[in-house]
Amino acid sequence: MCSRHSQKMNWIALCGACLALHSLSTSAEEEVLDAVAVIVNDDVVTMSEIEERYQTFLQQATEAGVTDLPAKKLVMDQIVERLISERIQLQEAAMRGIVASDEEITDAIRDFAAQNEMSLDEYRELLEAQGMTYREFREGVHRQLVLQTIQQYATRERIWISNQDVKDFRNSPFFERMATDQYQVGHILISTDSSDVDSARSAEAEAREVVDQLREGADFATMAINHSSASTALEGGNLGWRFVEQIPSLFAEVVIEMQVGETADPIRNALGFHIIQLLDKRGASNTKAQQSLVRHILIRPSMIKSSEEAYEEISALHDELTDGADFAELAKEHSEDPLTALAGGEVGWTDGTGLPPAVVEKINETGTGELSDVFETQDGWHVLEVVDRRIADLSEKALDDMALNALYQRSFEEALLDWLKQVRDEAFVKVIREVN
Repeated sequence: MCSRHSQKMNWIALCGACLALHSLSTSAEEEVLDAVAVIVNDDVVTMSEIEERYQTFLQQATEAGVTDLPAKKLVMDQIVERLISERIQLQEAAMRGIVASDEEITDAIRDFAAQNEMSLDEYRELLEAQGMTYREFREGVHRQLVLQTIQQYATRERIWISNQDVKDFRNSPFFERMATDQYQVGHILISTDSSDVDSARSAEAEAREVVDQLREGADFATMAINHSSASTALEGGNLGWRFVEQIPSLFAEVVIEMQVGETADPIRNALGFHIIQLLDKRGASNTKAQQSLVRHILIRPSMIKSSEEAYEEISALHDELTDGADFAELAKEHSEDPLTALAGGEVGWTDGTGLPPAVVEKINETGTGELSDVFETQDGWHVLEVVDRRIADLSEKALDDMALNALYQRSFEEALLDWLKQVRDEAFVKVIREVN
């Protein structure tokens, strides 16, 4: 039960959805698909990449129940721009020496498999059944990890938060609400050239028309796909569940005053007109602040130890613990979790964040001072003990850290958009073949 507190960001969902579709058969078609579509600095985007992304978009739209799709060229143009942006970011990452290690990639895939209640081997079988090799999937995960890292580096250079900012935020109503509610926000961006009066007027008219249609009951995902130029357009404009501090500051104040299903008036900034709809709202779990002091013993199957043998070994240890054996001593002697064994199996205080779902479930169903029964995760066979429970004591430092992180998250997307626009403007981009 190695505790991995890696961020479960949208890239994981994208990696899971972007399963390659190989449907072209004739050599003429293959030649067209292998053709260069766009030159991006010293790299290229091929027609096959664009087509694969388009097929994935169609699959996602079908699964989401979206039937009123825009013209293929409109979607393809957005896909091309996204691929150009990815190429530029990956080139920036290469210049900074940013890479993802094999261990980081494997950990990310293992975490994703756990979210789907699968072992790593089971998830590999699923990938192969859906037409993607494990190697291809690892390459996709590596790419997304690198993109995530370069975005963090680039935005960190553009975000400055002072001690006074933290103090002011802690005294704001946002800080009081941030731990109690989450919001699912839909976002559409009607972009415009702020220096062109006609362009601005046209964009504003389009934005107001979109708002009117949404208020009359138009499907938000369909409207986002057809009108939005934001990076989330092809996902229906859904920003996912977010706490207040994670909502872009441009419209955070508006969101917290909205009712579910309500569409706000267009909000303008330098990028264009932003349309937001509150898709859903939920209160934070009452157990969010509850923490458990946990220790565990892990026995892993291996080349020389079958899963059945590992189960028999952990079951024997469980019997010893039930008879009064010292947990710490048995953990030091037998546990195969290198992060906790020497500490007597102590995981420490945890609210479950970063732990496999099966482990969290066992923690929640095990009484204080009691042993769990033997259970299995992708790491092997476990037994755990809940030593104690508490409601997290948020010290002043912890509250300051929470506020600092909130301020950073609120500034992140605006800083990211600014950086992406800058590197896009500075890049050499030449379209070789138009998509249609």
